[in-house]
Parts: sequence; C-alpha cells; structure tokens
Amino acid sequence: SCRRLDTHIMTQTKGNDVYKKHKFREIEMITEKDISIEKILKSVRDDSVGATVLFIGTVRNFSVDTVVGMYYESYTRMAEERMQIIIDDAKQKWNINYKLLHRIGDLEVGDVSVVVAVSSFHRHEAFDACQYLVERIKREVQIWKKERFIGGNERWVKGYLTEK
Repeated sequence: SCRRLDTHIMTQTKGNDVYKKHKFREIEMITEKDISIEKILKSVRDDSVGATVLFIGTVRNFSVDTVVGMYYESYTRMAEERMQIIIDDAKQKWNINYKLLHRIGDLEVGDVSVVVAVSSFHRHEAFDACQYLVERIKREVQIWKKERFIGGNERWVKGYLTEK
C-alpha cells in the first residue's frame, strides 16, 4: 500500500465564507515524465481486492487535420488540489484503492497522457469509481491541451464546462 503524508488544504466556496476541508495527500498526480502503467497497477493491488480497473488515455490522431502531437499544460498545484477533492468524493461513495496520474508537456500520438487505476473488493464498484474519476477529472481539473498538426499549426482544444 501507498504511504501518505496528510495535510489539510482549505478551499473557499465561491461567493461566501464557508470553507470545506479536504485532506491533500502529497502524492504526485501531475508529471512531465513517462507514465509507468506497471508501477501504477502495482500501487493499487493487494491481496484483499478482487477487481482492478485501469483507464489509459492516449494522444490520438482524430481531427480534420493530421495531429502529430499534443501539448498539455496545467496549473499543477490547483489541478492536484482539485484531483484530491474528486478522490475524496469518490472515497465517500466506494471503498477503493486508487492512483491517478496525468502527464503534461509535449506528447506524441500514441503517448500515454492519463492513467486512472482503481481496485476494490468487487468489479462493479471498481468500474463505477474509475468512470466517475475519469469523467470528473476531464470536466473539472485545470489541465489544458493544444493539438499540434503537420506543418506546424497548433490549436487549443475546447474543454468542458463544469456543472454548478
């Protein structure tokens, strides 16, 4: 199992003085390095779990123009704080082990950009929790991407609007 250093981060609710506490674990969730899928899988497995679900997001060539790569940028501290809030919410719903890692910087088509691994006692909660984490990360975390095309053109990709 993963050793964690717990600290508290206070996040202000927009428009008022109400604060909500979240434990922020000082575990890397954003990286510029290649992502090791084997290490991530190993970090969520133990003898008590019966199911492990792994989501691997990759850079793809799926556009009107030929995509040769993607540039990911983030406000890392804010992104990791948001990821921790999402994890805390998931842990309220399911009894899970988890690991999230999102890559930033210049990536090529086929490179792994994000990995979400979830293990639990049963497959249904592992699948549900993994999908929940992936969807909320995509919609809420401050990570932006820019497609790079053959010929040198670039275009920022429109993100999702978060629901209030």
